[in-house]
Amino acid sequence: MNATSQTISSYTLAEIYINFFKEGISLTVKEVMSRENFEYDTSKYTTKQSFLASVSKQLKKLGFNKKAALLQEVVNAYHKCGFELNDGISIEEKVNKIKNSLPRKIKNRTLQDYLQGLGFSKSRGDTELRLESFKSYISENYSFEYAMRKIDPDDNNRYLREKCKNIFIKLGGDVRETYRSRRINNKHQYLNIKDELNGNKQTKLVKELWCVIGLIFADGSGSNPSSIQIVLTESDGSHLEIITSVLLKKGLVRNLGPRLIKQTQEKCYPNSKPILRLHVESSFIASYLNELGLPGNKEKEDICLSDKILNLDSPQFFSFLSGLFDGDGCITHSTNYLKPIQVRQNIRIYFDLNQITICEQLKDVIYKHTGLNLTVELTYTKAGEKHYRLCANTSPVAFTLLAYMYFYSPFQLKRKIEKSDVEFKNLALRNFKYQSINILPSMYTRNEISIEDFETSVAQIKSLIITKAKTIAALHGMIR
Repeated sequence: MNATSQTISSYTLAEIYINFFKEGISLTVKEVMSRENFEYDTSKYTTKQSFLASVSKQLKKLGFNKKAALLQEVVNAYHKCGFELNDGISIEEKVNKIKNSLPRKIKNRTLQDYLQGLGFSKSRGDTELRLESFKSYISENYSFEYAMRKIDPDDNNRYLREKCKNIFIKLGGDVRETYRSRRINNKHQYLNIKDELNGNKQTKLVKELWCVIGLIFADGSGSNPSSIQIVLTESDGSHLEIITSVLLKKGLVRNLGPRLIKQTQEKCYPNSKPILRLHVESSFIASYLNELGLPGNKEKEDICLSDKILNLDSPQFFSFLSGLFDGDGCITHSTNYLKPIQVRQNIRIYFDLNQITICEQLKDVIYKHTGLNLTVELTYTKAGEKHYRLCANTSPVAFTLLAYMYFYSPFQLKRKIEKSDVEFKNLALRNFKYQSINILPSMYTRNEISIEDFETSVAQIKSLIITKAKTIAALHGMIR
């Protein structure tokens, strides 16, 4: 080492660095400067970082690529040892022999990755087969980590993981799904929400998850790429406790744990009702919600439900719809005093969704599952902006839709169930046609009726829709 420091140009340092590398001395540029007591010209470079950036440019101009040079050394050592592609020698034995033939020290894991990247550790056919298997799992809507565990159970092939990551992103996957947990104690110990929903679709947990997802679409947001949040009034706080328990079941967010599911109390603005905000730090859940159609900013971007929701079976779809109703739904009644007292009160429910796209989508799917015709209504805000609602405007349609949601959904917002019961009782007191239906909306939620009783009650309510349609048609006939 020189007694005094010496000022050096970036080009000269690049040349010295290359010579050190060729001699088998593995040092970084910083380490070369320290070893040889070099200094940079402060009149040309304001910081050491800018000088090092200049050295990197000079290395590129000289045609030097450290990784490529290391790979070439590995290739030369591989052939020098006399190995062949399918010679039956284990990769561990190859790594040990090649390591001793290299001019520099390389970690076993790094050397193994190089061999796999070069196709020397296993046959190329095996790698291609595993890549095709990975694509198959992704096409079946499994998560990135689930597919990786299937094709690389030992998680010891970083080259394969990088190839799969590129394929996953090209297939439209969210890069957040490929992130590894930084929490060492819980690394890879989560069950991705996507995998649970893609498993046995008839389990209670699957329906609970779809109910939570519906509520997030209504009262939640995913504007932060690594987290989601749900906001409810303080009076509905018990509902957030249910949601938290669902997310913690079977380790769905086991890589996060309860400490990263935070609940805070606050006010949106002065004199407003206190609200509770549930914050869940999970890039996996946030990315999956984006896949389902939840945009980062619901106020500026339209919600367009993906086929993953539009093609759900009835139990899962009405669980999702029930969650959406808990957040953005309303049950109310109107009175028409021009009608006889028995039929002057009409019950209606609506989803206050704001955007026309999601209203039209849900209208079509509800008709597909139930045959019910809902209406998309246009209203205007105080500022004169368009605002859309999806409405069931007659009592039979409203109660039939409630029956479907409450029968299939595993949990509901308590105050809306109570309001549904009150409205149904009041309607039955005034309209004898509903007195023969001995099932209150809340009874659907407590698993008190069988599928046969459910179908019978729904058929009874639907018959009132048909009767009304026939009455209107008859009146038209009389007028003619």
